[in-house]
Amino acid sequence: MRFSKEKTHELKEKVRFEMVKNPHVSIVDLQQILSDYYGHRFDKNYVNKLKNKVHRERVLRLDFASLNEDLAKLEDLCNFARYELVGIVFNEEKKYKPSEIIAAFRTIFWAEVTLFEAKLNAGIFQKAKQNQTKEKPLTKEETELMNKALNYMQIDFVDFSAENKNEQ
Repeated sequence: MRFSKEKTHELKEKVRFEMVKNPHVSIVDLQQILSDYYGHRFDKNYVNKLKNKVHRERVLRLDFASLNEDLAKLEDLCNFARYELVGIVFNEEKKYKPSEIIAAFRTIFWAEVTLFEAKLNAGIFQKAKQNQTKEKPLTKEETELMNKALNYMQIDFVDFSAENKNEQ
């Protein structure tokens, strides 16, 4: 028997709720709980599949949270070190040797590159790109409204869309 996505999601929520109450709940216990709640005896393999999905979701959330926490710690460390090292690079009292200034500058550069590589490896920049959506073409009504507005402003607007070329 196959269940719809909505029903599977509902069953996962129930399994998640039971796992919060008892993190070490067995598959047989979950099977009995679901049977009592829904009036249907689910196959133990299906219940195990739902439980594994909930575990996988937890692990992914935990990994993402710990990854962000470690990246934040690294960024804080780089910012603190940069503040101290910039003081060495731009020292006005001339109390540091040129070799120490060069080493401080190299360390600043190395820390920034390391932080950038860590962010790239974590996929921070890809996630921002995934949230971007492609613009949809204007509808006929929106195009007409835009033309009216531009005509009102006395700006010539040439519409290059294929729809409007056929109509004109």
